[in-house]
Amino acid sequence: MDLGDAADEFLGTHRVANDNTRHAYASAIDRTVTAVGGRDRLLSDVTDAEVGDALTSL
Repeated sequence: MDLGDAADEFLGTHRVANDNTRHAYASAIDRTVTAVGGRDRLLSDVTDAEVGDALTSL
């Protein structure tokens, strides 16, 4: 699964059913996905450290 599909799947769950929550999460997720390589990068190839670094820099 790539990062784009993973993000879309999460944003489609009941946890983000509220429009305001979905918008806020989508914004943060999109910026994080971009920082770690883009929507086409495989989720399994992303390390915890890369996510941590991306979140720290954002």
